[in-house]
Amino acid sequence: MQFQTYLAELFGSLKTLTTSQRKFLTEIVFVLFAMRGRANFTNMARYSRYHESTIRRQYDRPVDFVEVNLAAIRSVEASNLIGVFDCSFIPKSGDHTYGLDRFWSGCDSTTKRGLEISTVGCIDTIQKHAWTVDVRQTPAGLAAETTTANETYTRVNFYVDQVDELVRRADFPDISHWVSDGYYAKVKVFDRMDDLGKYLITKLRCDANLKYFAVGKQRNGTRGAYKTYDGKVKYDDLSRFLDEGCHPDFPHLHMYRQVVYGVQFKRKLNVVILVNTNTQKYVVLASTDLTQDALTIVNFYKLRFQIEFIFRDAKQFTGLTHCQSRQKQRLHFHFNLTCSAINLVNAERLLSGTEMSLNSYIRQAYNTRVVEQLLENLDLRAEFDINTCPEIQEVIHWGILEDTA
Repeated sequence: MQFQTYLAELFGSLKTLTTSQRKFLTEIVFVLFAMRGRANFTNMARYSRYHESTIRRQYDRPVDFVEVNLAAIRSVEASNLIGVFDCSFIPKSGDHTYGLDRFWSGCDSTTKRGLEISTVGCIDTIQKHAWTVDVRQTPAGLAAETTTANETYTRVNFYVDQVDELVRRADFPDISHWVSDGYYAKVKVFDRMDDLGKYLITKLRCDANLKYFAVGKQRNGTRGAYKTYDGKVKYDDLSRFLDEGCHPDFPHLHMYRQVVYGVQFKRKLNVVILVNTNTQKYVVLASTDLTQDALTIVNFYKLRFQIEFIFRDAKQFTGLTHCQSRQKQRLHFHFNLTCSAINLVNAERLLSGTEMSLNSYIRQAYNTRVVEQLLENLDLRAEFDINTCPEIQEVIHWGILEDTA
């Protein structure tokens, strides 16, 4: 498979990896797609050339997965990037599992006992592909919100510290605009993004406390300073917003934009109210870039959902939720490995121009591993070339839908 060649070349170009790590990562990433069943140590050993104890030892060795992911992004020459950060719930049991706590599960719309990963990525606004950059496990014991009058270190602090550390890396791309869902619409997130010189696009509550700025001078004869604000935003009357027209791709969505004051956040916000003319429901989007037009704000926020496809594919195809270990380092390695594997297969798909789905990739990887095992065990390698023999290629491509997008 070209995928194996791509993996060997990419890992071979990373100088921070040892020779054994390059060989292991090339093999184990391919195995994640070629195997059947759960992605735990025992099952990976069944389909790989490594013993189970060797896989466990490799999981104990730190790998700079940020470097791996950035190398994959550079290999496809992704440009026009925006940043994105989000969390995902990981079901897990065991009283001694690192990071076990109660976290929000979006699928069940409730808090559940398990693990959580905080993921920072980037999205190519041209190709509309999301890429994982860094995955970290949220520690247990952190409050979801500030619970006392004094400032405490909460989960939100952990999330923004992760973004802060990545942005300050020398090899991290210069990304000016970042998107997040409504959970991150908090003062400390806005403040940290300001400190980093970045813009944040997020979603506000449908009843967010916003005020219009006063324009013009006071009436003649009125004493005192000019007033700063001129009334509260009422969402049933948008006459003071600029009518930006309908979204070109979704004519039933009407956009209204205005720079207003966010009382809770104590800052100016470039607010877009997106009204569904069919249902008369609306959403409130906000950007700290006061010069950004409404269509760009809406399109950037719409692209935020691409990171959810990373979580979906990693859970469905590479075993994000299958880690057999309870140790911090091994959990960290597994979470990053499974998300990076999605990056790598997507990068190879773009480079090769294939339209095969991930289901077809998995079928092809499994067929390839079966053929490799047959050739090795029957000692037929000298007689057949796996890459050129048409009969072998027919077996490898068995069951694959070539035209599946």
